[in-house]
Amino acid sequence: MAILRSPHKRLLLPEIYKWISDTYSFYDPKERGWKNSIRHNLSLNPGFIKQERLKGAPGSYWTIEPGKEQQFMKEETPLPPPRKSTPATSSRT
Repeated sequence: MAILRSPHKRLLLPEIYKWISDTYSFYDPKERGWKNSIRHNLSLNPGFIKQERLKGAPGSYWTIEPGKEQQFMKEETPLPPPRKSTPATSSRT
């Protein structure tokens, strides 16, 4: 979603992190675990393409392979309400 909503349809990894943490307050920018997951998914999903920047510029752009944009466009639907938990019943004989 971050890449698709960017003006040039490409972002650097730190820009992706920032978009996620700005959009979803659950993701703390100081935490590393979710950032590892993002890097993992970008690297392994064939829908993402890593584009090198100009010589000497650090980092690479991430973009979406042409024609695969639709798989990343999901309507934002509200989460279902939490399930009500029922107290465990014990049977005595």
